[in-house]
Order: sequence, then C-alpha cells, then structure tokens
Amino acid sequence: MESKVKTPLVIALLLCSSWQLLYAPPVGPAQRHDAMQQAAPLARRYRIRAPLAAEILRAAERAKVPVDIAFRLVKAESNFDSLAVSPTGALGLTQVLPSTGKFWCPRNDLLRVATNLECGFTYLRSMHERYRDWYIATAAYNLGPAVADTSRTLQFLRYSQMIVGPY
Repeated sequence: MESKVKTPLVIALLLCSSWQLLYAPPVGPAQRHDAMQQAAPLARRYRIRAPLAAEILRAAERAKVPVDIAFRLVKAESNFDSLAVSPTGALGLTQVLPSTGKFWCPRNDLLRVATNLECGFTYLRSMHERYRDWYIATAAYNLGPAVADTSRTLQFLRYSQMIVGPY
C-alpha cells in the first residue's frame, strides 16, 4: 500500500522538476532592453547589428563559452554572415558541417541563426570539456577531434591564435 502512495508522489516531483528545467519565463520589454544594453558594446566593436550581437551573447552564455571566444569564432568562421556556406558545405555563422549538426543539434536547420549558434557553441564547449584548453578546443573545432588527438603541433595553429589569442 505504501508503494502505491510513493509512486504518484515521485512522478509528481519529477514532473515539477522537469517543468522547471523546460519552462523559461517569457521575455518582456525589460529583459530585451537589458540584453540590448549588454550587446551594444559588442555590436559596435564587431560592427554588427545589436540583435545579432544579443543572439551571439545569449547562445554563448547558454553554452558556457567565453563571450570573446564566441564572437571571435563567429568572426573567423563566417564574418557574421548567417547565410555563409563554405566550399566543404559548412553552414551559417559558426560554419557547422551538416554531419556534425546531425549529432550535436536537436533541430537540424543550421541556417537559422539561433540553431546554428547553439549547435556551434555546444560543439565548441564539448571540445573544451574533452581537451580542457580553449586553444586546443578551437583547433579541434576547426580541424576535427581526430586531428587534434593525433597532432602534436596544435599549440602553434594560427586559427587558435585568431580565436583565443597567443598561447
């Protein structure tokens, strides 16, 4: 009899905790204003529109990627062109390959700004968790983890110097 009472209680607690994780309060004018205030200096620095800067900032914070690295990555990969397509088929602001996108992105519309940023920054964060170093993580992001695992000269890569800075 006791287990019958515990089961609904446990289910109710799990549903409540899941709801808190899934539910985000609606964004009102005050939150949008604050986001634009934070994004404005970055928009000026990189000479992009404030809404795009706010979107990059929001995605970087969600993925726990340092803001400077996030902006420099987007600058290096696509020069802030959300419709960029590389000769190898990489798409969007963070130049995510569709094969990488299938694995790392819940939604595979890589030309949508929010989806592309979320996917690219999540992938970059996973590379950082794997290598514990932003320099090597950005090199692995650019070249792929297979190359990063076998190369001994990653610390001298020019790409990582553009994104993270001198080693």
